[in-house]
Amino acid sequence: MYLSRLLPPLAGVLLAACSSGEPLAKASMEHGISPGDAVASVKVPCMSGPDREVAEKNKLQVVTFATPYDCSACTPHMAGVPRVLRHINEDQKGFVVVWSPNKKMLQRSLGQAKSDLPICIDEAGVFWDRHDIQHTPFTVVIDDGRVVYTTDAVFTQRDTEEKFARDLKVLIARSASARAPSRSTASR
Repeated sequence: MYLSRLLPPLAGVLLAACSSGEPLAKASMEHGISPGDAVASVKVPCMSGPDREVAEKNKLQVVTFATPYDCSACTPHMAGVPRVLRHINEDQKGFVVVWSPNKKMLQRSLGQAKSDLPICIDEAGVFWDRHDIQHTPFTVVIDDGRVVYTTDAVFTQRDTEEKFARDLKVLIARSASARAPSRSTASR
């Protein structure tokens, strides 16, 4: 009886949150980092290209967390994220952060499975310790140091990729408009 009285108000709260543009989790399991979480900025060395700063101030980033132990069944997620970013011409926003005890082990584990995104190494496990990261791989969108989106989707179906692309476009547009100078400050 108590639950039936609680459900209508709870449903209203959930509908209000969804329509307000608040961050939502599209993940099917808990990963340690959730929408709304603040993420402290951490520099990570990358195997290809320049080093990256996760949660860089005033930037929107698409970060995939993984380990060299991720199962082969998780490969569609790892391949789908860069494919979607390329499709919406935003691949420069994405990179992978991998926990690995050392770089040589990571290189051996990766073998021929090279990522289309820069691979950066969290050798000390800073993110894994700080956020109790588990169940990798998964991807977060971090905007100005705050997680605004999470997904662990298996990108094997076109509609899943299209949904992720639509969500990313909305997040990128929202981020850009938040950083754009307002008309009142631009005219001064």
